[in-house]
Amino acid sequence: MKHIIIITLTIFSLAACTNNNHPVRTERMNENNTKMKIEDDGKTLSVMVQTRNTENPIDYDKSFNVRDMNEKQKEKLKNHILDSLGVRKIK
Repeated sequence: MKHIIIITLTIFSLAACTNNNHPVRTERMNENNTKMKIEDDGKTLSVMVQTRNTENPIDYDKSFNVRDMNEKQKEKLKNHILDSLGVRKIK
């Protein structure tokens, strides 16, 4: 019985340690004065894009529920948003 309790506690401890969902953050200003911040905590994808371009200013700040999406689907969503805004992903 003692061994079962120890094994069960070990499994729960390992599961808790591996489930550290740290948000992925990107925030940069490129040569076109475009500020981009992308956060993904596994549940919500937040995209913020601001430009200081006087010709076509952008002030975009939206969040999306991505709980049921895989990484490929999230990347496709990010690319679609950035393409729609007419900005390229900052590397």
